[in-house]
Amino acid sequence: MSASHTESDQKLVLVLSNRNSKQHHHSDTVGAITASVTALTSRYAFQVLTAPSRTALIADAERLLEREGDRIAAVIVCGGDGMVNIGANLAIKADLPLGIVPLGSGNDFARGMRIRRGTRAINGIARALAATPEPVTTAADALLVRVENHQFYAANSVNFGFDSQINEIANARFAWLGGARYLASLVRLIPRFKPTRMRVSYEGPARKASLDGSFTLVSLLNTAAVGGGIRLAPGAAAGDGELDAVIIRGISRALLSAVFPLATVGLHPWLSPVKLVRIRELTATGPAELPVYVDGDLVGFGGYTAEVAPGVLRLLI
Repeated sequence: MSASHTESDQKLVLVLSNRNSKQHHHSDTVGAITASVTALTSRYAFQVLTAPSRTALIADAERLLEREGDRIAAVIVCGGDGMVNIGANLAIKADLPLGIVPLGSGNDFARGMRIRRGTRAINGIARALAATPEPVTTAADALLVRVENHQFYAANSVNFGFDSQINEIANARFAWLGGARYLASLVRLIPRFKPTRMRVSYEGPARKASLDGSFTLVSLLNTAAVGGGIRLAPGAAAGDGELDAVIIRGISRALLSAVFPLATVGLHPWLSPVKLVRIRELTATGPAELPVYVDGDLVGFGGYTAEVAPGVLRLLI
């Protein structure tokens, strides 16, 4: 360990954890983080925040960031993609590094960044924080999203259409199934799904396009997978300065039943209605009641605009 630091000159690490999650033991995880970091350096003290809701947790964290100001050195989140989304927005806005301990049912962003579960993630964060003179970080892209006059960041995905409705069913009916909730929702939705009329426009490094018609989904990904490992955009990488748009025209239920099983192994691009495009910005508009999901959480209805925000995430890995 480096030379000891007094409480007055220690930087503060903000740890956000969902104490009510069934995926992990809150106190064990937080204790492991603090023990791993302090075994390597005494530069940091820790402030742990939990709250009964997403809104309350964000509000508490924002108040702490405003009150402590320059003393805060990093944000660490313990949980799945929803918790990563909270941490990413806080960290980007405050220009702080972000550590991720993946403990959710999906963990798609963490998987895309090759962040392992449990001790490996915690030890990686500790080593990054202990580096001198400053923590070592890895840059990653994010998505800057606008929905219903609100603007915020996404770490992994924006889902609109069939995949957003899977999220809706998974969260409402099958949350108790953990990672299997996406498969259960898929089976429930396919027999009653109908393609939706949408307008889509996008701009990429090679071309622009405007589309109008019947669509199954129009989604954006920063890493390869959604839904706990479904490789919807198998070539996506969060450090390439681009986003991967997955656009599927209106298809039959029979063909739809093949898309997501094939996507688990990255073979769905062979299907002719499936279009994968590297883009920098995309706008999709559909029916007012069609939900928009960002990193697995509902953020609004009717459509979205999103663009790549290159390298704005600084990850402790």
